[in-house]
Amino acid sequence: MEILKVEHLVKQYGKGDNAVLAVNDISFSVEQGEFVAIVGSSGSGKSTLLHLLGGVDRPTSGKVYIQGEDIYSLNSDKIAIFRRRQVGIIYQFYNLMPILNVEENMAIPMELDGRKVEKAQMDDMLLRLGLTERRTHLPNELSGGQQQRTSIGRALITRPSIVLADEPTGNLDTKASNEIMHLLKTSNRELNQTIIMITHN
Repeated sequence: MEILKVEHLVKQYGKGDNAVLAVNDISFSVEQGEFVAIVGSSGSGKSTLLHLLGGVDRPTSGKVYIQGEDIYSLNSDKIAIFRRRQVGIIYQFYNLMPILNVEENMAIPMELDGRKVEKAQMDDMLLRLGLTERRTHLPNELSGGQQQRTSIGRALITRPSIVLADEPTGNLDTKASNEIMHLLKTSNRELNQTIIMITHN
């Protein structure tokens, strides 16, 4: 079953002689449960494409359908709600709130949506991520790998249809990178979540 469809996506910054074409007429589709890598060199427009897929940025032209919904036909408020419920985003630089602990950071998307995370669900997620003993720690008390696992938990806690990962191992050592890849593969396999990952590796 097709979960994502992209049609003639274009993103241009600036105009005239200063115009930069970051995404140039991209079309593709992704099936439910696929694990897809978007590979390219730095500056090739990978992150821009990911932000367009997740509704974080609007395209200059083209369409993105998630589960048949044309996300750019929605207004900004409805896109934000749709993104919170259907899309999980894992950022390369974690984007954790420094004043919130692991558990609170992971619960943010649910709380923004007016929902509470059930204790059993949070406990299970912390166990899967190997963060049970770190649940009350602040980001500055965590290693890079632990911070990235927290950001993965935040992306997965809503059980989104699609997970978008922007170079999630880019700032980690080999051991931590392997752990993150194992987590993503497990999520893909056991929860049948569709994962689109950007990487230059």
